[in-house]
Order: sequence, then C-alpha cells, then structure tokens
Amino acid sequence: MRDWIETSAGPLPPSMQGVTLRRRAPQAMLRHDVVDISGYQENVIERIRQLQPARLEIPWIISFGEPFAIRIGEASRPAIMGGSFVAGLVAGPALIESGGGGACISVSFTPSGARRFFDLPMSEIAGGMVRAEDLLGNAVAALRERLGAERDWERRLDIVEAFLASRLLAMARTGTPATWAYERLWQSHGMERIEAIASQLGWSRKHLAARFRDEIGLSPKTVAQMMRFNHALAHARRQTCGWAELAGLCGYADQAHLVRDFNRFSGGSPTAWGNRLAL
Repeated sequence: MRDWIETSAGPLPPSMQGVTLRRRAPQAMLRHDVVDISGYQENVIERIRQLQPARLEIPWIISFGEPFAIRIGEASRPAIMGGSFVAGLVAGPALIESGGGGACISVSFTPSGARRFFDLPMSEIAGGMVRAEDLLGNAVAALRERLGAERDWERRLDIVEAFLASRLLAMARTGTPATWAYERLWQSHGMERIEAIASQLGWSRKHLAARFRDEIGLSPKTVAQMMRFNHALAHARRQTCGWAELAGLCGYADQAHLVRDFNRFSGGSPTAWGNRLAL
C-alpha cells in the first residue's frame, strides 16, 4: 500500500512513482468557472491510498480505469465509484484508494462554475457524490466513449476542454448576492467578517447563511474556515515559517486553533501532515 497526501500543487512525491499527472490551466474564457483540468494515470502493482485535504473545488471525474474507493468527510465506509461522477463540497478530508490501475480526467470547478455547468444549487450534492449521468444525461456516455477511444492524453484534455466550453458558453452567467459574498470571502482568505458582508448586502447574517448554503453547498462560516485553512496550507507547502507564526499570519487566534482546523480539514495535525508530505 502506497500512501500519498494530496498537495494540489507541484510534482508528485517519490511515493507516487508510476503515477502520471498532467495538469492544464483552462483557456481564459473558462477561468471564472474552471480551476484546472487534469489527467491522472496509475501504472503500479500496489494499491494506492490518497488523503486529500478539504478543498473549495467541485471535482468532476471521468474514469477509464479501475474504480476508486472514496470515503469523504465522516462517512463510515467508502463508496466504490467508477465511470463518471461529481463530488460536492465537504468540510473534511477525502480518502481515496485505488488498485494501481486507475485512469481518469478530473475537472475542478469553482462552486459558482459548478452551479452554472450542472445547472443546480450546490446544496443538492454537498457532502456526497452523484453520477454525472444523473446531472448531464446521455452526453456523459458519449463523452466517455470518445475519450476511451483516444489514446493521446493531451488530445483527451482538448476534448474535455471543448466540451466544457460548449456547455458553459450556452449557459447564462448570472451573478448572485451569494456568489458576490463568496468572492469577498475568497479575496480575504476567509478573514472578512460575515456580518460585514451581510450588512453590505442589506441582509441579516441568517438570511445570507441560508442563501449562501443553498447556492454554494456549505455555510459561509464553514467556507471561511476552509479558505483560511487552505491559505495556511499554501504557506505550509512553501515552508516559509513555523506553525505559530503561520497561525498569526493566516488570521488564527493562536496555534491551537490552527491545529484544530488541520485535524478537521486534513485528517491530522500540522506536524503529521508535514511528515507525510515529506515522504
């Protein structure tokens, strides 16, 4: 069994030899909705286990290889997912296991981009996974068939990017107060006061929370905590300072609060996370 903690940036660690990851930034017209498009392929004889910290992206997986066993958040057992599926936001890590023969393309959407692309509130899939066919219909099977027949990975990424562009350009882009509130939190790495954002909208905090949760999938408070955690995670990857200094830099009251969020969102303490990253 090979263990790998997802870093979301940079090269794969030595423990993932035999795994190829291709990442592509989307074309300019898609960047408000799509974070990146990735091709992932395993060619190993061991099972692989990946621990992914909580992220503020909605992944759409299009698989051509062995199925993945995925446990998200506080689920007691993994779900076996093959084919094509979408995972909603969850305030916790994801544990992903595969048999060494996994192969897929992953599209990472922003919450507003996923809402637009799949044409549904993100509250409907938050904390869970759903078959992409249930959201997009027969187009998914046709796309998978076309991708399966193509052997060149760059060409596969081209096909998926064209599919994304075709659908998104046909969908109206409508800004909402909840989307605006999300962007305000994003720009401040989750540190702007939610009461201040609600006040600027002329809403109560309770009303903002209800609208925000419906569209984004989680409450503004939880999303702000995840943003702050991911901001800390980005600094930790660069190893620019110690944990206590990092806590202050990222808006935590003290190191204990940083440790709490690491346990909640990454499945372990900052030290444990750092040790696994070094493997």
